[in-house]
Amino acid sequence: MKEKIKKKIKAEKIVKILLIVSVILPPVSMILISSVFKIEPEYGMIVFFPETVFFIVMLSVYFSSFYPLKKSIANLKKIGAMDVINDVYPEEPTLPKSKIYCGNRAMIVKKPYCILAYHDIAWIYMKVTKAYGIVTVDKSICICTRSGKTIETKANSDEIKWLIPNVIIPRNPSVIVGFGAEQMKRYKQVKAQYKNSLN
Repeated sequence: MKEKIKKKIKAEKIVKILLIVSVILPPVSMILISSVFKIEPEYGMIVFFPETVFFIVMLSVYFSSFYPLKKSIANLKKIGAMDVINDVYPEEPTLPKSKIYCGNRAMIVKKPYCILAYHDIAWIYMKVTKAYGIVTVDKSICICTRSGKTIETKANSDEIKWLIPNVIIPRNPSVIVGFGAEQMKRYKQVKAQYKNSLN
């Protein structure tokens, strides 16, 4: 799993370069087509259109698959917990339906792909989306860090009911569990304490 994380980090850098190239390429192509090769602008659109599609695809891939990982790595650096990347993670998900890998000091959420140190998790709760206030159409878990970042991922409620008392609380007894006015108040206090600790 450690090698997979490192490959993912390298892939993020490559995709970022391709994204930058995809931003530059369309206008440069149009300038070359009209100014250098003297081709009519309407023919230049034949080149411009696929380049624009490529940009949209790369943008979607980067923000859905790589940006969350980049942000989580930046957060690990900020809190001095980069060593959790070298933690021992199972090859198969600990929670198969929720696609969460649990290590000794951190866990990996696959969608969006990010790494969360247990001690940095301040608040965790299940979010249930209902249609017409009756039928449950979606369930997800919201994980909020001390710095105010929130990661939301689709999850199986039974797996999360197991995860919180068996994995997270033993490693982070002060974590806030559940959703409500009291939990929101406590989380604001945690964020304020964290912010003050940086000053």
